[in-house]
Amino acid sequence: MNELLAVDGMMVMFLLGLRHGLDPDHIAIVDSMTYRDTERDGRRAMRAGTLFALGHGLAVTAAGLALHGMRGDIVPAPWLAATFEWLPVALLLLVGSLNLKGLLRAREFRPAGWLGCLVPRLKDGGAATMFVVGILFALVFDTAGHLAALGREGNGVTTAILLGIAFTAGMVVVDAFDARMVGRLLARSGPADVLRYRRSVGWLIVIAAYGVAAYGIASAAWPALALGEDALTLVGLLMVAAMALLPLLQRGARRATAGG
Repeated sequence: MNELLAVDGMMVMFLLGLRHGLDPDHIAIVDSMTYRDTERDGRRAMRAGTLFALGHGLAVTAAGLALHGMRGDIVPAPWLAATFEWLPVALLLLVGSLNLKGLLRAREFRPAGWLGCLVPRLKDGGAATMFVVGILFALVFDTAGHLAALGREGNGVTTAILLGIAFTAGMVVVDAFDARMVGRLLARSGPADVLRYRRSVGWLIVIAAYGVAAYGIASAAWPALALGEDALTLVGLLMVAAMALLPLLQRGARRATAGG
């Protein structure tokens, strides 16, 4: 019976990982990292989603295990909870601002990352940079607490670890697909197409980063505005679809101009 519960729990956590990987803030950050690294190392850029999800999943699992080993309900200090709640919003605002600055000032726009601005040594850190970003984005107590609760129901640290692995696997599937799709679209484009595509995606990243941050602020100030999980998943899917459709729209516009 316990084995069946563990398997069912892993299936649930895998599905939750898939859904969590489609969160708009995940898509915005993964796309930003993928574009930033495309010119430096195309293969590394395609691994951005995988490394981000692995760092994110590792941190969530570690936090879940820490809570699992503590007795009673753990209530974080208000200032610490507020810091973790607003950190993703602050990072998204920084990502949006850095990319907006690049779009307005540079003729050859290159997507900017926030970590290199805050920690220069990690600017070209490759895998370490992406992994650290995933860890920082995992600083949300509700996800870790949910994992810890499922671990307690499974009666064991091993179960909590398995649930964490399943949750991480779900995120890896979605975020790895997103990064590889974006990387391949860039690899198949010519230099001029890449420049136009990069600027278009730059504006999408700005809109997505500011939009998700604004939603976080608004939903905190007015809880009635908070969207359900299905709505957030739909927004994430639309963002992925927009990235995929951009090259098709640009090719159609070029053909229409040439035909005219």
